[in-house]
Amino acid sequence: MLGRCLSCVHLYQFSARSVCLKKLWPRLSEGVQWLVGNGNSIRFWRDNWLGETIASSLNYVQEVQKLLNDKVSCFIANGRWNLPSSFCRTLPTLAQSIHSIELPEEPSPDQVIWSETASGSLTSSDAYNALDPPTPGPSWCKHIWHAAIQPRKSVTTWKVLHGKIQTDDFLQIRGTCLCSRCLLCGSNSESRIHLFQTCEIASSLWHWLRHLFRLRFPPGTSLRDFFLDNLLSSLDYSSRLLWYIVVCNLLWCIWQERNKIKFDGGTFCLPRFKQFFTLSLRESVRLIFASSSRASTAAPIFGLLGISPLRPMAPRYIPVTWTPPPENWFKANSDGSFRDPNHAGFGGIFRNSEAAFLGAFSCKAIVPWAIDTELLAVMAVVKVARDRNWFPLWLETDSMLVMHYLKNPSRVPWRLRTRWKNCVASISQLQVHISHIYREGNRVADKLANFGATNDNPTWWDSIPPFLLSSFGHDYSAQMDYRFR
Repeated sequence: MLGRCLSCVHLYQFSARSVCLKKLWPRLSEGVQWLVGNGNSIRFWRDNWLGETIASSLNYVQEVQKLLNDKVSCFIANGRWNLPSSFCRTLPTLAQSIHSIELPEEPSPDQVIWSETASGSLTSSDAYNALDPPTPGPSWCKHIWHAAIQPRKSVTTWKVLHGKIQTDDFLQIRGTCLCSRCLLCGSNSESRIHLFQTCEIASSLWHWLRHLFRLRFPPGTSLRDFFLDNLLSSLDYSSRLLWYIVVCNLLWCIWQERNKIKFDGGTFCLPRFKQFFTLSLRESVRLIFASSSRASTAAPIFGLLGISPLRPMAPRYIPVTWTPPPENWFKANSDGSFRDPNHAGFGGIFRNSEAAFLGAFSCKAIVPWAIDTELLAVMAVVKVARDRNWFPLWLETDSMLVMHYLKNPSRVPWRLRTRWKNCVASISQLQVHISHIYREGNRVADKLANFGATNDNPTWWDSIPPFLLSSFGHDYSAQMDYRFR
């Protein structure tokens, strides 16, 4: 494969790129695979189009492999697999794997894909992550990047917690010769821990904030520990969110005040700093919390800022109602369920113009990505409708990605790309209307998908199963749901 990929590239004999590529190629080549189209470009025995090459799976020696140059197209006739009967008898498992690969109904060229991504494409980022897999980030990262925290404050917090903020000790370690003095207390040298936590001024500010939140931290608590769930267990959702905002604002304000004194001169004034901090904090909280002048029994910080602790800004909502199809039409709702590759499934339900139950199905799926279950559900609905001649058909899905893939089938995850293209081609020849519905209006299909994820055998119902009665009745009576934003 390496020789084929580099055959048309002229590299200098001592090119550093050539040397690096050859060293890294064994790892990258593990994910390179062919997606079968017309089969004219794929060597049947020696190329990887089944997850591994057939020759290597049969342990053929290299001398024998060099003689095997048959193309995959030699084993396809009229758009169907045409394996020799002797091959099927000798290698039945391999023959079954080959027959499970769906061929395109419309002629299309073979494609080289990167099997470790859903799209099948290999970007620089994908290659880097394959060679050096990323490690999970700290738990506090998800709390500092919030819509209510301005990016400048999040960036400062990120630098402080990562130890990348340019305090005096940071510069001294890197060879800068300077005298160091904390510009807040004036009695110690400046370090990251001292400036933001153990300084007499910083310590009093943290004590003040803990009092406003009614929090107690054990001795030795670090700045990173301020984001730990077990230390914040006494706070409700609103108070915990406000605490994250407060921490980021205080770290940013301390850094701003330090720089102002260092570069503009002057001395530290605690009352002025508290006023500056309060104004900065109000700038953040007004983006998500509603104002309130009423006295509250919640943490005193809410009264200080004049905001309500009941809930961050009341969300907007959209009414959602399932509607039956027009007269003489059939309607299907599909959905997928995905927790992990071993707990995934999909399902669908069919109803007529009077909202009466016609049938439903659910099935387990072993897939690597959640979108695969949504695509499998739509393809199963189209297959059932074709088998039972339930047309014209109105199909509803709660996946916007499915709607996108209907217009751009070539962007579907590579594992299902051929099947999806065949499905879209058949839809174009049938009277099928596909639309999007919010998840709140697709509860019946959601329950079927969840049932499929927890049951190994595919199931078909000709009558309403007991676990669907409540949701089905909700749709049948045209009751309204709400989607909150």
